[in-house]
Amino acid sequence: MDAVQDARCLLCRAKSGNYSILVKEYRIYKCANRGLEYTHPVPSLEQLKRFYENYSDPRALPDVVELNAKKNIKLLTKYGYESKLLTLDYGTGNGEFVRVAGDNCFGIDFRKSKHERVFENIAALP
Repeated sequence: MDAVQDARCLLCRAKSGNYSILVKEYRIYKCANRGLEYTHPVPSLEQLKRFYENYSDPRALPDVVELNAKKNIKLLTKYGYESKLLTLDYGTGNGEFVRVAGDNCFGIDFRKSKHERVFENIAALP
């Protein structure tokens, strides 16, 4: 089975739909059920570090990221999310979601961040 046919959403396990984009050497899929964007196959940490060394995405401008964070928090409330719950944003980037989500949200990203609740790995979490 090739990678496209085998790609499944990490949340609901639905097969990938027709929507996908090629970014450098990676294919990014979007789940038709949940809207989650994911890479298949999942790259290793070293591959991610190389990919993001000089990565720039116009969808990742701070004001756009903040608007998306607010939209995603609103969506998550439908699934039981509350700001009082401890929350982990894995792959948080600059920590915009962490900032918007509040004091009980922490982030992990392998790139250094100036945000006080963003850490480089799980072992560094408080």
